[in-house]
Amino acid sequence: MRISRKVFSVMLVALLVLCFAQASMATELSIVTRSLNEGTVGVDYSERLVASGGNNILWAVVGSLPPGLNLSSNGVISGRPTAQGSYSFLISAATDSYLVAVKYTMKINPAAIPLAITTQYLNSGKVGVPYADSVAANVTGVTWTHSWGTSGNGGLTFNNDNGTITGTNLTAGTYTLTVTANATGAASPVSKSFTIEIHREDIVPIDIITDNIPSGIIGTPYSTQLLSNKDEATWELAYDTTLPGNLSLSADGTISSSGILTATAGTCDFIVSATATDAYGRETTATKEFTLEIIGDNFAIITTALPDGTVNNDYNYVITANQRENVKWEVNDTNLLPEGIVLDSESGALYGTPVKAGEYGFEIKATWGTQTDTGLFILKVNDASTPTGALTIDVDSLPDGTQGMSYRGGQGFQLTHNQGTTHSEGVWRLVNGSLGGLRVTESGLITGECGTADTYTAEIMVTYNGQTASKYFTLTIHSSGFKFAIDSSTTGAFTVPINTTYRHQFKANASNVKWSIVEGDGALPDGLRFSKTSGLLAGVPTVADTFAFTVRADVSNPDVDFDEEEVIITVTSSEYGSGEDDSGDCSMGLSFYALSVLGGFVLLRRKH
Repeated sequence: MRISRKVFSVMLVALLVLCFAQASMATELSIVTRSLNEGTVGVDYSERLVASGGNNILWAVVGSLPPGLNLSSNGVISGRPTAQGSYSFLISAATDSYLVAVKYTMKINPAAIPLAITTQYLNSGKVGVPYADSVAANVTGVTWTHSWGTSGNGGLTFNNDNGTITGTNLTAGTYTLTVTANATGAASPVSKSFTIEIHREDIVPIDIITDNIPSGIIGTPYSTQLLSNKDEATWELAYDTTLPGNLSLSADGTISSSGILTATAGTCDFIVSATATDAYGRETTATKEFTLEIIGDNFAIITTALPDGTVNNDYNYVITANQRENVKWEVNDTNLLPEGIVLDSESGALYGTPVKAGEYGFEIKATWGTQTDTGLFILKVNDASTPTGALTIDVDSLPDGTQGMSYRGGQGFQLTHNQGTTHSEGVWRLVNGSLGGLRVTESGLITGECGTADTYTAEIMVTYNGQTASKYFTLTIHSSGFKFAIDSSTTGAFTVPINTTYRHQFKANASNVKWSIVEGDGALPDGLRFSKTSGLLAGVPTVADTFAFTVRADVSNPDVDFDEEEVIITVTSSEYGSGEDDSGDCSMGLSFYALSVLGGFVLLRRKH
């Protein structure tokens, strides 16, 4: 069929109009999303890309997305990033008619910090004593919130800015503090609850711990210090008693003569009282009777203590008697002197260069004409690496505990060192081993509930005034059925030769035992002395007779009862042997005897 020129022209115009209309209806494709959100390592990520100007858009990545992420064909970036960093790549969007692409840079942040509160416990406090402690976390920049339990805060204040707990006007009780820590970059806040005990310090009765005082020698200055278990005790004579001659008692417990002693030879009994007031204004008083022997023209050694020596350093100290001329000196057993030290027989000088650290006990005999006197001494030789004044922990042992019980009835046990005013300042901590469930507070108090019955070894350290000292301790926790008792093998009946050095060690099945002789059950043999701290009975018996008494042992734990055992000592008139205890407990030797009895430099004398 032939189409006329006119019809063809009309058809061509219509086709062009249709094509122009379709072209004018099409819109240019574009990607609307111009930037991507940041991601975090280990945290799920999802973001949908948006485009305009087309349907059935197909998305694709040119290059590499951050590790762990993928792009779906419908424009969703998802996954869990595995590595931090900044990543650049192209993402394209395409239809049947168009293809466009945009370059992106995505930042992947490091993994969120696992926030933790690192403080394990808070110290206990005392009424009337300012309190200070704090909580801490494993990151910086922490912000805190807190709440107190139903008992209130007891006068304590928590600082949300720095996590410190302070207070002055404290109320006795147990208080619960719950703290919440939050920090920028942390995965989530973390909370922890603490218990703070504020207790009123129980009154501890004052006790006069000096057992006896040295004799006074006419014509020689006299001075001795009475001691109590309270630092700030006030001393005075009691019951209208007086001191002999020109002796007087000062308020700090010093008995001294004004110049040389002027008195009448003999013995004088007097009573002293010591009074102390605690932080709450409560007052206790203790009294004790002493016997002072005044020596006239009798010959006697008047040196009562020796200064310390140091390894590899020269030592020279003169022991003196109340007679200065024609005195002969000797050591009963030279093997007990520190190696490198000798005694000059003419001057009484101990001199030389010690080569080994330790504490050495020995007996020195002085002869003047027909009179003799002997004295037991301790010479402590310090290690050369330990300078004078070095910080040391001066507690030697820990009281036993009982399984399932609060340690020492809830009172705890205070550690002390040799420096400062209260001898407990500084920061204390347990650095090795275990105390069977007990803990050491920063103030040096061992407290808590005793765990499983066993023997534990632990190293405790204190830092004070720029110095650090540590010591290993052994702690025994007994089973709940433990029965405290004196070792019966160390009690009973014993025979002792007169005028011969005698020593006998009483023992018990616990540590930190306080010993005593029960009043009203007889008397000790004349010439023997009993140590309340070590349970050692020692000296030179001077009267032949039979003596019966009761020895008592108290352990420093209020959960444990005391024990008492009867002892009978018969002093025979015959002198035999070398002074060894015929009870069979003879292996300790003179050196151990001196260490036990002469702690605090107490001098025992034997006269012939």
